[in-house]
Amino acid sequence: MIHPFTDLVKQFFTRVHAFMRAQLNILEEHSAIVAPFPGSAFSTVEFNFGDAPMHTRKDVRDAFHAPCVITILGDFNPLESAILMVPRDNLAMCCPLGSTIVIASSVKDFFFTKVKPGQTRYLFQQSFHSGIQGWIDRGFRSAAAYDAEATAEEKLEVETRSNARVPFTVKLFSRLNELYA
Repeated sequence: MIHPFTDLVKQFFTRVHAFMRAQLNILEEHSAIVAPFPGSAFSTVEFNFGDAPMHTRKDVRDAFHAPCVITILGDFNPLESAILMVPRDNLAMCCPLGSTIVIASSVKDFFFTKVKPGQTRYLFQQSFHSGIQGWIDRGFRSAAAYDAEATAEEKLEVETRSNARVPFTVKLFSRLNELYA
């Protein structure tokens, strides 16, 4: 069974999904690491079992190209608490129990307001860890092993690919005319 949030990413981020899945396929072929769920395009899942501190966070560990999918669970009154805040965009969004949000967590600062005493909130977060991409790029070697073992040609190839990462990533994003054709 393919995870429903993978389907969501596949529908709205078609090329991003294909790239994430291709990276996981490479990873699965060359290591014992597999996706958290069969068929998933996400490399990483996190569970937050408590009221997260009310500080702004940006997940620089998440890959720039990949959306982060967060499902809000628990026992809380969404009209009183558990509000998603994205300060730079002046956005405040009520997140009822079971809500799923998609956010570019590697580039957007965000936080959730605290829940009231006696209430609980849990976050189930799926993302694609940027370290996975680096590990694949370095030929499944640690940064230290890569620095010691890689040829000048390999290093130039990885540096060239790294320098082209932002324009490459922007081309992965879906366009409105593709989504609503």
